[in-house]
Amino acid sequence: MIKLTKHNGKEYIVINTEMQAGDSTAPVIIQISLKDISEEDKFKMYQTASLLLNRTIKRSTPKPVVEKAWYKFW
Repeated sequence: MIKLTKHNGKEYIVINTEMQAGDSTAPVIIQISLKDISEEDKFKMYQTASLLLNRTIKRSTPKPVVEKAWYKFW
């Protein structure tokens, strides 16, 4: 989920997502400050953040390659 928010007079883009590594999942919150950015560029930052970060971040676990079965001796 991505949203624009204002806290103490400062604007932020807040992204709530998840990070997966194998079978484990952890929540991630990314906060982007929009201080000193023009109104035109704020929309561009929002679009870029949405494209890059508004998804589940996954890391696949490598599977071992079995060259020869353990029960075959020759």
